[in-house]
Amino acid sequence: MELIAENINIVDPLVAPALAAMDAEPIKRLIENAIQQGITIFDLNVGSHAQKAPQLMAFLLERVFSFFPHLTVCLDTTNTKALKVGLSLASRQQRPVIVNALSLEAKKWDQILPLLQEYEQSQVVLLLMTPQVPRSSDERLVAALEGCERLIQAGISLDRLIIDPVVVPLGWGDGHLHSGEILKFLHLLPEALSQPVKTMVGLSNITTRSTGRPVRQDVEVVFLSMLAALGLDYAMVNVRHQSLIRTAQLIKSLQGKEIFSPASLEESPL
Repeated sequence: MELIAENINIVDPLVAPALAAMDAEPIKRLIENAIQQGITIFDLNVGSHAQKAPQLMAFLLERVFSFFPHLTVCLDTTNTKALKVGLSLASRQQRPVIVNALSLEAKKWDQILPLLQEYEQSQVVLLLMTPQVPRSSDERLVAALEGCERLIQAGISLDRLIIDPVVVPLGWGDGHLHSGEILKFLHLLPEALSQPVKTMVGLSNITTRSTGRPVRQDVEVVFLSMLAALGLDYAMVNVRHQSLIRTAQLIKSLQGKEIFSPASLEESPL
């Protein structure tokens, strides 16, 4: 299981001012610290503003990530022009890239599918939104099967696909039911598709800010462990949540994928 840093976005309290000023240095420091924690994939959430989103995408890839040629970027925007900019620059840099913008909504499908066909090396996250969030595991499986069928018909191979079952806050009236159904979904998905497909969640969506930071981190740590046990491939996380990063490192060690090192579990100044 790999972590994806979610902090490079237009609402992060520390990164947003740097993006607004197009100041590369604070973002580079964040990336350097995250790399020390073993993170190599970074979500770039530049919003959807018609003019700002493409500019921010170009700024990040040309003036920030050009210093980190080995990193994977996850392009998180519904602005088609910004996606095009990101895919073009990442392709030019020969950088692994994930498109984190596709759902089952017809408008998004029509806008994003041509870019996936043009940039054949990109991976794609399919968010199981229709546009409502499915509630049960069965509803999520139906949405996943529909999405897979559409992609195959469009000539997109499923080895490029990452499925996001959509995590919702526990504080919703039926939030606890959603989390339980996501666990069932991850268990059932490989058999339903008759082939392995990668999966991802936005882990921080499991709570809201009103929950309080200590409780939020506890919830995320427990849920991450449960998801990892079911074979989750990617978790998008706040890299400043040190207990969560340590949990992910321990999971890798306990799964036999990484040598255990107590020193690696020491807190980093993220």
